[in-house]
Amino acid sequence: MAISIDLASCIGLIKNEIMLRSAVPLARRYAKDGCWEVDRLDRRSMAALLAYACDPRGLDPDGCAEVIHEAAGLIGRDDDGVRAHLRRLPLRAAVSTDEMQLAYRLVRTGVPGAQLASAVRRAKLDLGETPPFCDRLTLCDQGVVLGSGTVIAPLSELPGGQLGLKIEGRAEEILALLSIARGAPTPTQVVDRLNGVSQALQRGDKALAAIGLALVGQPALPGRAAAVALAKTAAAMQAGAEPRILIKALGIAAPLEKASPDDPKHRDGRRAIRTGAVGNSVPRRRTITPARRPVESRARAVK
Repeated sequence: MAISIDLASCIGLIKNEIMLRSAVPLARRYAKDGCWEVDRLDRRSMAALLAYACDPRGLDPDGCAEVIHEAAGLIGRDDDGVRAHLRRLPLRAAVSTDEMQLAYRLVRTGVPGAQLASAVRRAKLDLGETPPFCDRLTLCDQGVVLGSGTVIAPLSELPGGQLGLKIEGRAEEILALLSIARGAPTPTQVVDRLNGVSQALQRGDKALAAIGLALVGQPALPGRAAAVALAKTAAAMQAGAEPRILIKALGIAAPLEKASPDDPKHRDGRRAIRTGAVGNSVPRRRTITPARRPVESRARAVK
């Protein structure tokens, strides 16, 4: 639940304008061709803005929008009546002035109320549009993309309400796409690094997210042909193809998983490394001890 930034009401009448936080005009009276006219946000957009920008406790956005619309008709004719109407509204600011102005601009462009919070978060991150081509992992308004706009990890509103990368449940798909792009198996640790990028985005830290993406370790695409293969693979997955089947069909092994000696799947790992049975490990050193003479022979020697 949002906590009010201001204890006092954040709405008032200023110079023929009904203003929210003295920065966002909800309605105004102006002269045009010798006549007075009133310009105001439509009720739905106004209710969406109030629901986002104001403390929700005791707030009825639709009812408040209706009162403001009625009061707007009195501007310049009964300003005291306008102020009396506005004083009845339980409007307390729950966001900063800059964020309120950003939300206002978005509702003016037609962003629906249900999508306003997500749209504000996207706008605050200020991510650029998807480039026509990128040979390295790139962060944009669609998420993390590669090649000719192929989305590796989409930007999405997560269960907690924050904006981040949609990775949960998609690890196999992500690893398959990156394996196709590099033409070799992709280490599973890449998914953890992308999760770090997502966490930075959830905190609104675009710079840290960009640094984290650069440290993922995905090499550059070798050329346009790789981008075409990547796009076709993504399309096949969207159509229901299994990631493992696709990478196997293209002659690429399954993504690499770091072995652990304590993992039941790799229970022989420690012994194999010790005995020199794996890779470049050092063979076990053999100790040679001299053979003991039989007891009978030692007795003869004493005599």
